[in-house]
Amino acid sequence: TQQITGDHRDAGTDKLEARQKLLVLNVFFAPQSYGGATRVVQEQVLELTQNHSDSTDVTVLCIESDPWQHPKLSSTQVGEAEEEAEDDAALPLDVWDWHGARVVRLSVPAKRSWADIQEPKVERFCRQWLADEGFDLIHGHCCQVLTVSPLVAARKLGIPYRISLHDAWWISPELFLVSPGGRLIDPALPFDHIDGTPTTQEKTIALERRSILAGILQGAQQRLAVSAPFRDVYQRAGVEHVDVQENSWTPMPAAAASRGNHQPGDPWRICHVGGMAPHKGYAIFRQAVHQLPQGLALHFTVVDHQLSDNDRPYISEWNGYSVTFIPPVPMAQMEGFYANQDVLVAPSIWPESFGLVTREALSAGLWVIASDIGALAEPIQDGINGNRVKPGLADDLKDAIYRFCQRGRGA
Repeated sequence: TQQITGDHRDAGTDKLEARQKLLVLNVFFAPQSYGGATRVVQEQVLELTQNHSDSTDVTVLCIESDPWQHPKLSSTQVGEAEEEAEDDAALPLDVWDWHGARVVRLSVPAKRSWADIQEPKVERFCRQWLADEGFDLIHGHCCQVLTVSPLVAARKLGIPYRISLHDAWWISPELFLVSPGGRLIDPALPFDHIDGTPTTQEKTIALERRSILAGILQGAQQRLAVSAPFRDVYQRAGVEHVDVQENSWTPMPAAAASRGNHQPGDPWRICHVGGMAPHKGYAIFRQAVHQLPQGLALHFTVVDHQLSDNDRPYISEWNGYSVTFIPPVPMAQMEGFYANQDVLVAPSIWPESFGLVTREALSAGLWVIASDIGALAEPIQDGINGNRVKPGLADDLKDAIYRFCQRGRGA
């Protein structure tokens, strides 16, 4: 592991001595900007580096999404020998500068499950690194893959930390509260993520996981839910003293200003940007389109998160309607994407912690049809700038799409 320490408080001036050294934890970070929470974290870091650089020195700890540096073991290193060789290997990392923030990217083995909560190699690295750096405060966001090991190390070193709650990882192995069988999970029930009757071993593992994470949460200076509805989710699961700090986000008014008027006979352009995961309601959306009357002036676009940036879009047909599947749109291009859409559908079936996509789409002038669950539909004024629909009901979504098609914007 390369040396990356650099205590800026040794610079020799009172002003630099007063600067707070902040460490931000998140599974991903720019340029690997995957997921809405990552974009929120980047916005917060950018605000700190642009407006508080005289008082705060920011370092970000994240993972490498494609751990190309991780040591490749030979075919003869199998079983216990393979595990021992992997444990003894140094944890590779890269160090980047991003708008004045230092980004430390760890190459954690890709085989790690997102439900895992501890990684001994990360803890060993952090116990030494955190001590060398002398961080004043740590802010944990999405800790998947990194696990809670950096915070375990922080507790042992007496470094204060706070935690933002972007998903349900802290209270369930299924971070979006949808079971493998597609059932909505009650996080107040410690075994509800298990479809069927849990075994004794499954119960033991679930209780141990919950106990470890509850201890880390309890040790935080603050537990920050990103919306009031998501605070309620955590409090129902037994997490006490949760404050609300709503996510910051960037409006997109230029998209609304550049969208042309809809002409009679032009198809209404409807998009689903949440990907094809079950918790984002992709199956509900597809079912709703198949229930629509045929021959309406509609065209659908779906963001397929399985596509890479260089992949070409592909076209399918649902119920006689053309559906274009496109790669994920970079954040810098989202405003242009929304300028060429009329309606966003967000039929999630889990209690979304914030609903960044609905807020951005509304600011871009789109009509938004979203599930009335969690904080997803909070900014929607039903019938004025969009529609709230019941989560998991394709009929409700189909009816909302049909009403918009018949009446147009402002129905």
